[in-house]
Amino acid sequence: MTGLRTRVLGGVALAALCIGSVGNLLAEPKDTSKAAPPPGRIAPTRHLEPHPLSSARARIDAQRRLFTRVEQAITGNDFPEARRLLDLHAAEFGGADAWKDWRTGYQRVVDCLDRPTDESRAAGQRFVDEQRGSRLRRRVRRACLP
Repeated sequence: MTGLRTRVLGGVALAALCIGSVGNLLAEPKDTSKAAPPPGRIAPTRHLEPHPLSSARARIDAQRRLFTRVEQAITGNDFPEARRLLDLHAAEFGGADAWKDWRTGYQRVVDCLDRPTDESRAAGQRFVDEQRGSRLRRRVRRACLP
């Protein structure tokens, strides 16, 4: 009998909670535009702007967008476009950039999908062996290795 009583009381409590929540949802919204801030909080005196886009952040964003286009070209089997975009990345962002392993990985994927040869497979295997922390390692493995 105790188990039944507990279930009934729990059901009644749940019903009361639901009715209270529905009542809050159906109530007229309060005008909080002129309400004072809660105690301990200071109302902002000016509109806060988002963090400005620095040149370093703009450079990272440009590389991200370029690699997105490379991925789209590969997905669409447009390998000449993917190669062109990778060459563009090398020209614009070459040197000591942190995304060099991405460029190399995508080059291996394009080589293996466009012209699967023993040489392209060996280059893919080297990438998989050497770039153990690369996010493109699995993609290269699927494209180049049996």
